[in-house]
Amino acid sequence: MKIRVPATTANIGPGFDTMGIALNLYNYFELEEKKEKKTLADIAFGKYFEYIGKDIPNYSVKILDSEIPIARGLGSSASLIVGGIALANNLNNNYLSDIEILEIAIEVEGHPDNVTPAIFGGLCVSAVRDDKAFYCKREIDDSLNFVTFIPPYEVPTQKARSVLPKEIDYKKAIENMSNTAMIISLIGEKNYKDLSSFLHDNLHEPFRKELIKDYDSIKEISKNYGSIGTYISGSGPTMISLTLEEDFIEKLNDEKLSDIKILELKCDNEGYVVL
Repeated sequence: MKIRVPATTANIGPGFDTMGIALNLYNYFELEEKKEKKTLADIAFGKYFEYIGKDIPNYSVKILDSEIPIARGLGSSASLIVGGIALANNLNNNYLSDIEILEIAIEVEGHPDNVTPAIFGGLCVSAVRDDKAFYCKREIDDSLNFVTFIPPYEVPTQKARSVLPKEIDYKKAIENMSNTAMIISLIGEKNYKDLSSFLHDNLHEPFRKELIKDYDSIKEISKNYGSIGTYISGSGPTMISLTLEEDFIEKLNDEKLSDIKILELKCDNEGYVVL
């Protein structure tokens, strides 16, 4: 039994800690004999059995293949958490529903924006109220490309959160709310072109961009080549440009971006799967 879990890109500009999209980049997991050293996937595996009140079986979670880079803002920790819980649930004859899996994942991760699309796929908007998880999903077709700029350095989530302000101007907060609502509506209508007017963020990008040395150049280059818009993926340092053009990466060949790895990804609308 193997589990495949997609990468995720959170926030999508203004949807801070509430919105995420699953991408077709994956980590693969299976169970093996118990090991002494615990990973985040093992912790999530154990949390599942604590949740249902059973003893933790004598297994560890083995990472078979890891395509998702660590500490780059592409949901590597969420993939470990979902992989561990999904393996536990499959071992336990799929005793829990996916919404219950989500609630365990949020308890381990601390926020829902990455783990939700890792479970359900597509664009997910998520929230927790009175310890209960809620989400809405919209599928994204293959016409929208996620050109992903992955720098050769890490930005730990804790560091990215430490630069955020404690207060935000009221008008700027309202702009974020309207931008987020428009993104959800436009994606639901498959109107990807008009996303360009609503990817601006006031809550985190103005502060986190200082941690990404190529931030301005990636923004400028992407704009010059006609992208819909560019945003910091999760807590960074990865940045993503949205485009409807299939040859966008080819246009970037002559640009110098300090050893940045560039991938062209699509939305994964399935979420985790048992292989």
